[in-house]
Amino acid sequence: RRRRRRVCNTRPQRMPSPSAVRSACEDAARALAACTDESCTATMHVRLATCIGQQVCKAEADAFAAYRRPSDAEEAQRAFAHMQQCTVRWAIESERYHVDVSLLQ
Repeated sequence: RRRRRRVCNTRPQRMPSPSAVRSACEDAARALAACTDESCTATMHVRLATCIGQQVCKAEADAFAAYRRPSDAEEAQRAFAHMQQCTVRWAIESERYHVDVSLLQ
């Protein structure tokens, strides 16, 4: 009897549905919609993006959240961009499986 070789030691993570992400980030989306000035909009956009990142790209979102000091601004921008790229990949995968990704629009 032949043994099957394991190609990968870890199982792929289950992709969260856009509706689950929408539900988890509902407060952040409402806060963004309620903004009336540019400063609030920018702050709430980051909050919503981070919430989405926590749901679909936890490692990238955690890396971004680790930057708290003003001296970390350049690294924080890179980490934020990396998190955004990850969420876009998730959206593309969700779309591939015919899932509603209007949450990101």
